[in-house]
Amino acid sequence: MDALGACGCAPIAGGWWSGARTGLALVATTFAEGEERNRAMGVYGAMAGVGFVFGMVLGGVITQFLGWRWVLFVNVPVAMPPRVHWTWQGQRQPPSD
Repeated sequence: MDALGACGCAPIAGGWWSGARTGLALVATTFAEGEERNRAMGVYGAMAGVGFVFGMVLGGVITQFLGWRWVLFVNVPVAMPPRVHWTWQGQRQPPSD
């Protein structure tokens, strides 16, 4: 593979893996070694697997019945509650002098 191809593949290959490494690092440093950490790693792995499968199935259903462009709107319902909350909290704060 030439240098240009390798540079193009690096962000794609590292995108999901960098998030997985961060999550695993948090689990490994938060929980004590032994039974507690083993259980946390198991829960993390199970939820990652469920999320992967759910995302693939939901993406396929949306693409099949609505079209591929609708997949880009999945983030809108996820982002709206924090945005509304942020706007509401910003209006409640007293003005700064």
